[in-house]
Amino acid sequence: MTKTQRPAASKTEYKRMMQKPIPALLLSLALPTMGSMLVTSIYNLADTFFVAQLGVEASGAVGITFSLMALIQAAGFTLGMGGGSLISLRLGKRQVREAGQIAGASFYLSLLCGLLIASIAFWREPFLRLLGASDTILPHAVSYSLYIFIAAPFLTGSLCLSHLLRAEGKTARALCGIAIGGFLNIALDPLLLRPLGIQGIALATLLSQAACFAILLSTFLTGKSTLSLRFSGFHFSGRIFLTGFPSLLRQGLAAASAILLNRRASLYGDTAVTAMSIAGKIFMIVFTLMLGYGQGLQPLIGFNYAQHNTQRIRKAFHFCLWTGTAVLALLGALIFWQAPALIRLFMDDADVIRIASLSLRAGALTMPLLPACTIANLSFQSVNRPVISSFLAGARQGLFFLPLILLLPELWGVQLAQAFADAATFILSVPFLVYFLRKAVDKKPSKV
Repeated sequence: MTKTQRPAASKTEYKRMMQKPIPALLLSLALPTMGSMLVTSIYNLADTFFVAQLGVEASGAVGITFSLMALIQAAGFTLGMGGGSLISLRLGKRQVREAGQIAGASFYLSLLCGLLIASIAFWREPFLRLLGASDTILPHAVSYSLYIFIAAPFLTGSLCLSHLLRAEGKTARALCGIAIGGFLNIALDPLLLRPLGIQGIALATLLSQAACFAILLSTFLTGKSTLSLRFSGFHFSGRIFLTGFPSLLRQGLAAASAILLNRRASLYGDTAVTAMSIAGKIFMIVFTLMLGYGQGLQPLIGFNYAQHNTQRIRKAFHFCLWTGTAVLALLGALIFWQAPALIRLFMDDADVIRIASLSLRAGALTMPLLPACTIANLSFQSVNRPVISSFLAGARQGLFFLPLILLLPELWGVQLAQAFADAATFILSVPFLVYFLRKAVDKKPSKV
């Protein structure tokens, strides 16, 4: 596709966003996004599965390093979703050049953030102790984290590029890059585990993220995207960070809560750290699937909000909310029923299964509440309402989960804190859902 063909592609996407029936359009946007999230979660679980063969301490090291991954993802999500929300609004107004400038600024800033995170590798031992690594877990965490640090620029860049593609409606292309990288990671894990041990698993992550980055970047460089990664858009940087701030809060607080959870669990031994890590990664699959479904809704809201098509936004909102709630209710019931069997897939240790099963079952009971919490947050972000969106994004982990980890007593408090936090976030989100549907979508779009 040449540069002269970009406006035609933009018109095609615009027509699809404004006219295609809601269920088909939303599913076409959301399913590839959910697929990308699922692939990412699966190869994270694959790392956990293969490392579990090396023992409890090695598995604990992967759990500790999960906080580092959350930090890297926070940078990628912030710039990708911040830029993506603005891009959807710009494309809804048919301002393709400005959308390309925003895309360029988001991408180059994501690379810079990735490089800054990678520089922490020089001080990774004290950093990992801060994350909650015990003396027995630390040597494994130091070995494993080296390649994760090196992979940081590729990961932040890939996350940003995938969100930019989703913002213009090209969710299938975003899925393609993520999926190839994910399957490469899973294939390399067993091949590199035997000769390199835990470092082999991390090296597989580095190689797969580099491949994913190259595939996604080629979409822009070969003109297959409506957007061009322009250098001239850095005056949008402040707005990108502001719009992406809810994502920074959501992912940053997820990293902070993972750190605190590891430190609290470590008071009860490496077994507790490993158990909470496994349960957390299983639960994260469900959360990221719902997040992917909500992100599929975002470009639809952005395009239509720019043209003040409120009725179409409301229809999409209701469809996403109720279908998401129904699916997560069924999935929660299945996880509650099979919790011990799911844990046993990763580690057949009686104490690990006992500790992780209670946490997983508690989370399963509150899974039907996640769609309301997620959609409330993402909807306000889509219409460029960063204050409300930031408050809702920070509520789940910052307002509720972090204090509950500290306040609830003994190990059972660590196990149940996330479920209580999700229930409290749901109660908080309901009035904002009502406000969005009744008033927020009727307000005149602000300048981007």
